[in-house]
Amino acid sequence: MTNKISIQFNEIEGEHLDVIKKLVEKPYEQLSQEDLMEIRTLIDSHRDLSYQDEQQQQLINKLLNIQLDSRLYRPIDQRSFIEYVTDIMYNWVCENLEFEKPTFITIDVFDVYFADGTMTYNTQQTLNYIQAFWDEFHKYDLEYIQAKSIFARPEAFFVRQSCNMAEKILKAIFGFQETYNKQDFLDYVDNEFDAVKLTELIY
Repeated sequence: MTNKISIQFNEIEGEHLDVIKKLVEKPYEQLSQEDLMEIRTLIDSHRDLSYQDEQQQQLINKLLNIQLDSRLYRPIDQRSFIEYVTDIMYNWVCENLEFEKPTFITIDVFDVYFADGTMTYNTQQTLNYIQAFWDEFHKYDLEYIQAKSIFARPEAFFVRQSCNMAEKILKAIFGFQETYNKQDFLDYVDNEFDAVKLTELIY
């Protein structure tokens, strides 16, 4: 009979419990890179790391240390690239709904990212996104890009690809317009958003 090994965790309390409840209720296909990193952090921070005399427990804990090490953990965002970019635009429109004019264009959303040269302010996180979404970057947007330039400037590459996809999403939803109504966009995402249909229209 195989002997059992128990790995102990500390009790989850307070705001951490609320965060976990929201995460476990999310469908797998909606889990973002940030969600997966949060899950990793919560698991790691609630492990009982007190010293164990038993060699088997020490070995299992060392394996968990490797698996949960933030330097090694490479979460793959479970959303599609279309869903990721739509979320970026949706959050921006929500934050800017009452400011200035009632319409927007893609550069309004991505201007700060172009200025800063990054979407994530974290190169490894950007590389994780590029890996997750590589097959979904539109072929016409990759036509004249050399691989070495992507590795040389991954942050700038990802900003450009995200902005290009945003333009395609808005055109697929509303047809070509010089500007797009903020409230109409929010209403569409809240009530009609269909990633599969958009994928068919865009690709």
